[in-house]
Amino acid sequence: MKKYVINILFLILLTSVSHAAFENEYWGSRAKGMAGTFVAVADDYSTPMWNPAGLDNLGYFGLQFMYNKPFWGFDDEIGLDNMYFSLFYPNYKIGGFALTYTRFSATDLYKEDTYMLSYGVNMNNFFNIPLFYWQMGVNLKLLNRGFITDERSEGDSVFSKGTSSSAFGMDIGTLISPWFDEDAHYWVIGLTVFNINEPDIGLASEDRIERKYSFGLAYNFRFPEFLGYTWITPAIQYSMRSDYNKLSFGLEAWIYDRMIGIRGGWNRDELAMGLSASYHLSKDITASFDYAFLLPSNVEHISGSHMFSLNIKFPGITLKISNADEGQVGGETVGSSNGKDDSSYEEEDDEEDDEGIEEDDDEAELKGSSKSDINSDDEEEEEGDEDDEDVE
Repeated sequence: MKKYVINILFLILLTSVSHAAFENEYWGSRAKGMAGTFVAVADDYSTPMWNPAGLDNLGYFGLQFMYNKPFWGFDDEIGLDNMYFSLFYPNYKIGGFALTYTRFSATDLYKEDTYMLSYGVNMNNFFNIPLFYWQMGVNLKLLNRGFITDERSEGDSVFSKGTSSSAFGMDIGTLISPWFDEDAHYWVIGLTVFNINEPDIGLASEDRIERKYSFGLAYNFRFPEFLGYTWITPAIQYSMRSDYNKLSFGLEAWIYDRMIGIRGGWNRDELAMGLSASYHLSKDITASFDYAFLLPSNVEHISGSHMFSLNIKFPGITLKISNADEGQVGGETVGSSNGKDDSSYEEEDDEEDDEGIEEDDDEAELKGSSKSDINSDDEEEEEGDEDDEDVE
């Protein structure tokens, strides 16, 4: 029975969305709610899995936990699970860093673990680049996979050198967008090369993870006067390997200052839709919840795949850590290199700064007026003394 289940498992992996080892794309509920058209969007804590260059967009210290149960309604013996955890730390001088752990597993059969260190930076901080933002990012990752054998499979030649293997991999990503005003519409081009070194994760023989290219284009519409500030982002993405290609379309809308998100998408493998809700727990903490529903087009007799993500941001802690008292870095508002993140906090900070400036101006005026009064009194006394001398 177990051998039958293993065969079914790999049939799913090879013929549906996952395709091959470490080619699973079920990462990030928000990204998958857009059918994976996230290479050019890349602005939440699942960004390392799509385009590490987008780490420069995040701004705030935070974390994300995601859980996904693929193919609900399929044979429960297989027990497919996806889990994702990412921790992000911003450094406004040299870029953003992320630590990520992912696991794809089939209960008592197979597992894939990824440990990843990611870095993303705005290249405009180092080079004088006119007209455009240019962001770069890299993932350095340790890949580990393992099989759990039974009495019949232990003697198989495939496992003659062990039941697990590890390898180091690397991804490189970039984002390009034009300079824009706070309320302007703008486009973004994204490109990620996954597994650029084609790591070998074979057991008894060579088994390399093929290099994959993903190219994306997104256009961001901003409507400051509609439903409390609205963002609408259509996106398109093309991914390819030597024996595989996929074209995906996605659309996302945020309303009420990014408090509520709605999205959908499609590609040849799935129809996707998703929702998000965000809430400011305090000035220092913001929590958001993402959900995605995926209906695979090539797996029957299931109720789809359900994905859940919890995101926690710490704007106040970030400002304290960075000592960014003025709320700006390199001419841009803290929270994002392109002004995408948490506008409500930015507006509050701006109002506080404006109030502080007004108070300083008032104090300066009072000090200035008192000084002028003193000077005028001194001048009057001097003139009086001169008049007395003339009379004498």
